[in-house]
Amino acid sequence: METKIRYRYVFNRKKRLNAMGEALVQIEARQKDRKTYFATGIYVKPSEWTGSEVAGRVDATMLNGMLQEVLLRLQMIEMGAWRQGVWPQLEHLRRGMARVDAGVDGQTRVLDGQTDGRGLDGQTDGRGLDGQTVGRGLDGQTDGRGLDGQTDGRGLDGQTVGRGLDGQTVGRGLDGQTRVLDGQTDGRVWDGQTGLDGQTRGDEQTVGRTGEESEGVLAFARRVVEPSGRRESTKSCLMGTARLMERWRQGVTLRQLDYDLLCGFEQHLRGLGDCKNTIAKHLHNLRTLVGEARRRGLATGWPARGYRIRTERHERTTLSDDELRRVAQTTVCPTVRDAFLFCCKTGLRYSDYVRVAEEHFVVRDGEQWLQLRMHKTGRLVALPLQLLAGVLGPLGPRPAIMSNKRANIWLSRIASEAGIVGKKVTFHTSRHTFATQLLARGVPITTVQVLLGHTQLRTTQRYAQVKEQTVVNDLLRAAAAANLLYANRGVNGT
Repeated sequence: METKIRYRYVFNRKKRLNAMGEALVQIEARQKDRKTYFATGIYVKPSEWTGSEVAGRVDATMLNGMLQEVLLRLQMIEMGAWRQGVWPQLEHLRRGMARVDAGVDGQTRVLDGQTDGRGLDGQTDGRGLDGQTVGRGLDGQTDGRGLDGQTDGRGLDGQTVGRGLDGQTVGRGLDGQTRVLDGQTDGRVWDGQTGLDGQTRGDEQTVGRTGEESEGVLAFARRVVEPSGRRESTKSCLMGTARLMERWRQGVTLRQLDYDLLCGFEQHLRGLGDCKNTIAKHLHNLRTLVGEARRRGLATGWPARGYRIRTERHERTTLSDDELRRVAQTTVCPTVRDAFLFCCKTGLRYSDYVRVAEEHFVVRDGEQWLQLRMHKTGRLVALPLQLLAGVLGPLGPRPAIMSNKRANIWLSRIASEAGIVGKKVTFHTSRHTFATQLLARGVPITTVQVLLGHTQLRTTQRYAQVKEQTVVNDLLRAAAAANLLYANRGVNGT
């Protein structure tokens, strides 16, 4: 005889905490002697989990609601199987949840009634414009029948989902926000019929800017960021944040970014293992998208007032003179080693180093210079190579190297052979080392700023570390200058 599926929350099933001291809450679905687990995306500390709910946190109510939401999805998938006359199995749950995840890219939606957005159970769907079965809700009970807009599908919260075709209330979502189907169309009416594809037909009447105002974060980013004139790396960064938000909360709009939602998003990112500064990067990206929306009249400003984006300052990895000497003596991958040492003497980024060509080397007043426009900032930087060699030592060869990722893998092996312990050495470490070495030799930080191509001095201050020996050298120079001053005064009798 078939048995019922039973559910329960399971905390820290793998008996392992992440870097934040937190573990995942999962939902266990058990049927007889078989069971499967579904991730909720909620990570909490052991002291914050009571066995059945989150407690002891300011956002505990919101997190418990998110747990209930995942459980509700599973129960609705199970209910869908019952309505088909099929005894629910664990495989139904796995397939149903996979469909929910697959819908993140926004491809499965009720658009024209042909490919028509199957519900969480994968069975019920909106079938055409005959008014017979238009977008059956998750409960499978009510659906938009007539074209008069009198009978309409209601969602799990009992709110109106897609009231009529008069364009007045088109697609009110579970969050109570007005949406027009996939968030792209804006409720146009043509002879009493809805333009489901959002195109203008015949004698159209445009009903406000509902579509633009209610489009999801990812849809907005695709419309605004991708065709913009930003650098590809910047666009990729912004789109990455938008995709993360869409995977976490499908269809969330910029207007919905309130304090609680951002707290939940931060919690989700921490659960993924992101550090505080990475989380801050994503939150700053969201502020950038809100700024784009504000300039287009779609938002009034940052909607999550009072939410503080927190960062932490990490000590930059640099190498000492002795460590550089040991790196130069290694035999692992000489090309990566020599390229790294060259950048320790010039301060070039990887993206700039791989672009250096013979035409970038020029001679001024008998001195060789390297002139290159920085890939990241677009600033023209001129490096006096012979003078730098006199301060930091000979430059050495400049070999061609592989990708930055592979170079960093080799650098970790080079550091290991050089006996460098407790430091994560990457290609960018050379740039930090360059700045720190110059400061240690008495070069003013403003000069270091120019050599690095920084527009702001505070950026240079983050790059370069002031070592104890640098402080000692500066004080010795100051003392020597003071002694000379006093000696001169004594000779002159003043």
